[in-house]
Amino acid sequence: MTDEPPPSLKLLTIDPASPDSLAAVRRILAERVAEGEVQTLFTHGLIVNTALEPSALRDLAARALGVDQRALVVEFERWSARGPGIDATWLLRRGH
Repeated sequence: MTDEPPPSLKLLTIDPASPDSLAAVRRILAERVAEGEVQTLFTHGLIVNTALEPSALRDLAARALGVDQRALVVEFERWSARGPGIDATWLLRRGH
């Protein structure tokens, strides 16, 4: 039996100051989160299905960002989406 909580969805948005920032954050996240559990959202956001706390996810992202770049992580349980850029099927498979 594990003490780790079940995974939940987090929205990670970053300051798009550098066009390579999102790719750099994804590379860092690969150390702790399976590729299939990360979805790109628009040009500067990710939806991440992980048991990591929002602060731990933020700290991972911070390793890939410049000192002046900002990041925000929000854990959520309800969502509503519109448009082809949102993979609702992926979201639904993760308990929503």
